[in-house]
Amino acid sequence: MITYEVNKADLQYVQKKLAGLGTKGPRVIAKAINYTAIDAVRQLAHGAQSTYTVKVKGFQEAMDIQKANPGNLVAIIRSTDSPIRLTGFTHRGGTKKKGGKGASAQVLTAGGLKEIVNGSGTKAFKKKNQILQRETQESYPLRVMYSNSIPKMIEKVYKGERGANRAIKQTINEKLHLHISQEVAKLV
Repeated sequence: MITYEVNKADLQYVQKKLAGLGTKGPRVIAKAINYTAIDAVRQLAHGAQSTYTVKVKGFQEAMDIQKANPGNLVAIIRSTDSPIRLTGFTHRGGTKKKGGKGASAQVLTAGGLKEIVNGSGTKAFKKKNQILQRETQESYPLRVMYSNSIPKMIEKVYKGERGANRAIKQTINEKLHLHISQEVAKLV
């Protein structure tokens, strides 16, 4: 969950600029916060799509915005989803012969395909659109291999981790100040 609040300096700036217009300050700030939240969703989705090799197109749909209002100057961006199977990313199934290469996956666009091997040396393999791995040298139990969920990917992009060019957090702050200035200019 990403939360954005306006600091007291921004509120004082708006009230000073709109001194003759009465109680329109909170309404102006709420509008600016909501425009910023919409921009943030677009930027986060674009950043996640360019950072990860996932073939999911639903980054924007995975995020919901709880909009700000004059009484509550906070916009909340929520994202909920479950972890994504490794077959949703760039992957290769491996070879079937004994001793051959195991299944490989590439989660980040900055990395390459990496073979999936656990601590006991057991290689992963692909079967029926899943990448599976034995937990031991025995035939069973098998486990399906997953990567991060969309909310975790968005969080990493927001913070500028995992190969993201820069933290989107800073860009969102800049957009918030820009939107506040634009909304004040409309009324002055």
